[in-house]
Amino acid sequence: MLLYHQPHYCRASLAHTRSCINQRIKSLRFTQTKSSHLVLFSTQFKRKKEKNKQENALARVQAPVAKVSEVKRLLSLYGPEKKPLAISISTLGISTFITMCVPYGMGKVIDVVTAGSAAAMPLPTVVTLLGGLFAAGSIANIVRVDTTNMIGERIINRLRQDTGDLTSFLLYTLYVGFSFAGMSSFYAELMKGIGASSRVFELLHRQPKVRIPQQGWAPLQAPFHGHIQFQDVGFSYPARPDAIIFSGLNLEVLPNETLALVGPSGCGKSSVTSLLARFYDLDGPGCGGKIMLDGVDISTVNPTELRGLMGAVPQEPPLFACSIRDNIAYGCSEGQEATLEDIIRAAKIANAHDFIVSFPNGYDTIVGERGQALSGGQKQRVAIARALVKRPKILILDEATSALDPESEKLVQDAVDCAKQGRTTVVS
Repeated sequence: MLLYHQPHYCRASLAHTRSCINQRIKSLRFTQTKSSHLVLFSTQFKRKKEKNKQENALARVQAPVAKVSEVKRLLSLYGPEKKPLAISISTLGISTFITMCVPYGMGKVIDVVTAGSAAAMPLPTVVTLLGGLFAAGSIANIVRVDTTNMIGERIINRLRQDTGDLTSFLLYTLYVGFSFAGMSSFYAELMKGIGASSRVFELLHRQPKVRIPQQGWAPLQAPFHGHIQFQDVGFSYPARPDAIIFSGLNLEVLPNETLALVGPSGCGKSSVTSLLARFYDLDGPGCGGKIMLDGVDISTVNPTELRGLMGAVPQEPPLFACSIRDNIAYGCSEGQEATLEDIIRAAKIANAHDFIVSFPNGYDTIVGERGQALSGGQKQRVAIARALVKRPKILILDEATSALDPESEKLVQDAVDCAKQGRTTVVS
């Protein structure tokens, strides 16, 4: 500043000083720009890895949700519907944290660097954080820094400002610019999450179509025997009210008896089992009559309690990507836990114990996605064991042997013959 007040004596020195300052600014601008470019391109691989983590987290959310949606009816029949929901929500929470924090956290790197400098953070750590910061910047940010440097050079040349002012200005520009960039990324992700969550909340707020009586649920009298009666039942699906599936249906199944429903495809065999499990109520167009269990109208019974008395084996048994032990244990009703003895007992009845113990890991063998590690007959017998582990009073078999080869069909049929002993069975 002393030179500025002595123009007559120090013109040559002032010109020399300004020339040195200009050279330093040019060198600084060149070094900063090229180093930021170098850091940006050298960290692309790391950014790709972080992006892969984010995509994998999203995939972990979609996988359990997709599985739950595919087997929602089976989950309702087995009872523990909250378990897969809890798994999906916990996975969703982890993925949401990763997805939201990746863009938001980059806007906070400057704060970390500033605090680290004040706390005498080691230089390599500061350099690493700065590298991550520049890697997260876009080409627009780099152009903005170059433009700011050029303007700063002109300010020094024309207005004779101190280089410290330019340095402070550059730091504040970087601080504000990257903070706004981080905020914009966070806002975009936030809006994306709000848009996606609206559909989730819409599903959560859906009301079940199963009617709840005003006087409360009627309890089933213990001991439950499994006496089934259809009294003048008519039914049509809500999506096709004009297509009457059947009307005036009357049938009775005594305790421990087996009812086999035979008929062409589409005649309503599976509809009978769906009505028995109360997946539909008889209150729509073309519907009527009553379905009784041990003399109690099932429309007055809590669906969870009702389905806790039933075990089902569909034509294509959905198995989860876990161990055989867990797949069988999943058949327990809500609030129950299957011991290893219960699992082995059910597997022996289902004619599955021998092939399970032949695996190197036995009951801890992972069956893979959709049970792809097992054959069709093996999957079917595991499904029968899952249906039997809770000792159901009513067993529902929906074409359990229709998609099997003769050898597997014989093994599964032997398992069915053992499984229906001592319980009411409906075969469709």
